[in-house]
Amino acid sequence: MSDNSRPPPFLPSFQASSFSELPENDIPLDSGGASLRAQQSQGLRGPHEAVNSVFSEHSTAGLEVIAGDRAGSSKVKIPRLNLPTTWTTSGRVSRACENCREQKAKCSGHRPTCQRCQEAGIRCSYGDRKREKMAKQLNDLTSQVKAYEDLLRGLSPKLDSESAKQVEQVLTEQSVDEDLSSQFQVATPTTAPVMHGDSGTSLTSAFSRNALDSTSEDFDRQAMGFVGEHSEIAWLYRLKRLVQRSNSVPKKSRDGDSIASTSFYLDDSKIPYLNDVDPIQRPPLAVAEQLLRTYFKVVHPSFPIVRKSHIITQITRYYDPDSAGPPRKWLAMLNLIFAIAARYTHSLCNVAEISPDDSVVYFSRALKLGVMGTVLLDHPDAQQVQVEGLTSFYLMSVGQVNRSWKVCGYAIRSALTLGLHLRNESSVRNVTKETKYTVWWSLYLLDCSLCVITGRPPSVSDDFCTTPLPAPFIEEEFDDEQDLIAHLKVRDTLVKAICPGNPQNFADTGSPEISRFQAPSPGSQCEQDVAGIVESLTSTPNSALVFLYTVDLATIIHESIGILYAPGVARKPWREIEGAISALNSKADAWLTRLPTTLHLSQGAGAFQRERVNLAFSFYSAKILITQPCLSRISQKTDGNDSPGGFCEMMAMMCIESANQMLELLPDSPDLAWVYRVSPWWYLLHYLMQSITVLLHGLLLLTKPGSAAYRNVLDRVQKSSRWLTEMSLEDPSSERAWLVCGELISEHVPELKN
Repeated sequence: MSDNSRPPPFLPSFQASSFSELPENDIPLDSGGASLRAQQSQGLRGPHEAVNSVFSEHSTAGLEVIAGDRAGSSKVKIPRLNLPTTWTTSGRVSRACENCREQKAKCSGHRPTCQRCQEAGIRCSYGDRKREKMAKQLNDLTSQVKAYEDLLRGLSPKLDSESAKQVEQVLTEQSVDEDLSSQFQVATPTTAPVMHGDSGTSLTSAFSRNALDSTSEDFDRQAMGFVGEHSEIAWLYRLKRLVQRSNSVPKKSRDGDSIASTSFYLDDSKIPYLNDVDPIQRPPLAVAEQLLRTYFKVVHPSFPIVRKSHIITQITRYYDPDSAGPPRKWLAMLNLIFAIAARYTHSLCNVAEISPDDSVVYFSRALKLGVMGTVLLDHPDAQQVQVEGLTSFYLMSVGQVNRSWKVCGYAIRSALTLGLHLRNESSVRNVTKETKYTVWWSLYLLDCSLCVITGRPPSVSDDFCTTPLPAPFIEEEFDDEQDLIAHLKVRDTLVKAICPGNPQNFADTGSPEISRFQAPSPGSQCEQDVAGIVESLTSTPNSALVFLYTVDLATIIHESIGILYAPGVARKPWREIEGAISALNSKADAWLTRLPTTLHLSQGAGAFQRERVNLAFSFYSAKILITQPCLSRISQKTDGNDSPGGFCEMMAMMCIESANQMLELLPDSPDLAWVYRVSPWWYLLHYLMQSITVLLHGLLLLTKPGSAAYRNVLDRVQKSSRWLTEMSLEDPSSERAWLVCGELISEHVPELKN
């Protein structure tokens, strides 16, 4: 062939069989021959590129092949062939064409047509390699999975709850690896995301910092919805994943792939509701009076959203057959009060005359009286704000925290519409002003608590709020303290003396109304009166003073959420976050020092046990919230080059100690009667889960098994387990919480296995 673009025909003298028949002594011992003998000794198994290099390297020196037998036959010189350097004439090719492969024939490997196909005049083609075939197959399967996922997501809203849950489990199975990567960021030298702040400090993921400003889950199909980083539900979820990752525990089921798997509230179930109730029907007067006494004794001091004297006056008219019927909003408010009190009374006393469904009956009446229509359609007024606030409180008390958070948002917006977040300088009575202030701060407290439970941002910004802190006088004392309340400067001086440093103290404002009243001069009679009132209140505190201290602490919690858990925190240097934690911790400690001796958390007077326990739970919960980022940072052990440091370790230990102190408030033996008699029963599960989650962090990730610290934490975990077990007998949310924690304990704490 004259066409140099085509490969030369096979020559018998260059085939493997010809080489194998030649005596070893008949091959010249030049460099080219030595290379050929090396190929021959290996059966010519080298790649064709290696053979090409031999021919190309020695093309100018010539190639002699000696024929004949070993006895001395004549040697015939075969002229050198000018072979193109890209041709392969012998050896094993890296890839054969489809035709040669089917016939199991030797292929020259030339492209686009091999020698054999060229001589046969057939089409030559090279198929995909095994790796390429696998890649294509993987792409096809991925596309199919994506199509199935889209189909399931489209069908999920049309399915019942059980089927939708199964669909959710299947869908979350596909994103386990991505979820692990995005939720934890357990740093390694090759994968840890490192940033540098102004100080030059390495900013590796410290406490799931990427979870602060992003999410990798689809919450559209989950009843709980988004759960933020400052919720104990999120802490428990990340603890489970960290333990699984650190212990290389294989996942037995796909329930744990979603953060909803660690939610122990009842948001995925329907609200208990009865359709066949008469909204106008009322309980017997004796039962109504009992429920009102219970509510105003147990709930009202911590949540004074209604005016007690107004309710008592109206209830008398309500049962007077000659009086006109009360308005629907007031009836809805009254039935909500009955519903909250009935739930408490049944749980505490289990009296025969109050059935387990009585709270559901009262709540159903309230709904039929227009609660939901009032929320969505009516222009808000003061009673509507109270109705919405009571609805939110009731939903929270029955474990419907997601719905409670939503309704609380409605109440906040209604209050904002009425301007309850601003100081009232109108001509209305001062008692009415104080009532509105108390309503606002009740909603503020409820919103702050629900934000911590759900991990969501607050509905209120302190920058837009000028409502003064509530006066430390109970409602019955308002008339006696009219003169003091009327003098705004004096009132603010009194509140500031009790809660110094609180940002809601606006005594220095330049309001024209306030400027008419001069601040008391040092040593004046008014200042002496204020000092005397402070001394009297601290020696014999009332529920209003306790409420003021609770609001003061809530503002610190509110500030902590914004500073430590807002999305922008993920972009801040860790040293700056440590400074914020230190400042907030100092504020919480300063709050504790301001408590009067009678309300001391551990040594106060026995007459104020309920008040002390309420304040103690709130304080330790705030300390846990403030120090938890350090605990999470220590637990993850993110980067060896960015060690947590002494401050971070100290705060992490303080977080565990706060959880210990919170559990110390509970009796060693579970006593549900004590819960309803003394503790804030509507928040107790939240507080208990905060503490047990922190203790499990310390037990499973920070302490060494067998050490004294390990045994100490183990005892606390065992106590909290006993409480959860006992509470689960009466409360479905507690039962779910025990199932979530029990799974962790049974798998990773062999000392507590049953």
